[in-house]
Amino acid sequence: MKLICDNCGAAVDVRSVACGECGADPSAEHLRLRAALPPYKSGTNGIAIASLVSSLVGLFFLPFVGTVAGVVLGHLARRRIANEPQDGDGFAIAGLIIGYLGIAVWMGFAFLFFWLSRVVPTVS
Repeated sequence: MKLICDNCGAAVDVRSVACGECGADPSAEHLRLRAALPPYKSGTNGIAIASLVSSLVGLFFLPFVGTVAGVVLGHLARRRIANEPQDGDGFAIAGLIIGYLGIAVWMGFAFLFFWLSRVVPTVS
């Protein structure tokens, strides 16, 4: 197991007598050694999952509302994942991609609908 020297930040073996970089004595009062463990990941970010789900719902059931919510939640999740050690970046990216594609598809349908309503003459 490796420890981190608070004096210089170097990795120190538990059985060593002194830090190999700065020579600090591990038993000295001013030197605290802490475990060099990877940061604890608290699981998958729930906002990232909500981004993916709302983007999928917006794509098929709630046009525009769900996809915009998916995009907003995806950006929020990516910001939180960058600041906190959590999983779920893939969910957030998928939510963003599906959300942006959904917005483009629904805007295309809306444009096509309005364009056709002006171009095609009404039957009376």
